[in-house]
Amino acid sequence: MKKTALVLSALATLLLAVWLTGCGDDHLGALSRTDNSDAQTLNNNSAAAGQTAPALIAVHPADGTVDHPATGAIGLRFSTPMDPPSVMGNMHLVGGADMAAWMDSLENHQGMGGMGDMMFMSFMRDWMDSICVPGEFQWCEQMDSCIFMPDSAMEYDCDYMIMMEPGGMMSHDGMMMDSTGCHSGGFLMYYFRTDLPEHLARNRQ
Repeated sequence: MKKTALVLSALATLLLAVWLTGCGDDHLGALSRTDNSDAQTLNNNSAAAGQTAPALIAVHPADGTVDHPATGAIGLRFSTPMDPPSVMGNMHLVGGADMAAWMDSLENHQGMGGMGDMMFMSFMRDWMDSICVPGEFQWCEQMDSCIFMPDSAMEYDCDYMIMMEPGGMMSHDGMMMDSTGCHSGGFLMYYFRTDLPEHLARNRQ
């Protein structure tokens, strides 16, 4: 049974690798396509202003996904070639109790009308850096798509969040990403839940 789980995990990683290698629209497919309202807002604002600001156009897993493989990867796709360091420094993966505590603090501060507090937001960014899941990025040749592979498996049956700060991301030619449409604090947030261990998944069926 462990072999089956490993095969499924390897298949998911392979599909993401195909996406990474292809990088064209024909290779994106349903695996990573998402009708994300935040990404759509970023695209619309850039188009209306006649700008070529980069926009996030696809995320894997999509917001609200359940049963994402605990050994799986994260995929990001942008509308234009990106500056990798700016993306890698402003994308975080966090889950479990750490994520819940971070979100509670952010929401409490927001409720008190303190989102403009630069000192607090700096504290929140440092906190996020200390609890995010470590891993490695791999970029396609065109630099408009990447996958993030955690160094070790995520927790089973656990809530995770992909958190990004578009205000710190830019294209390869230095165009800053449009932050309009982000959540309070300038963050884009996507939530998913990992799958159950195979023996528990079988019992649920």
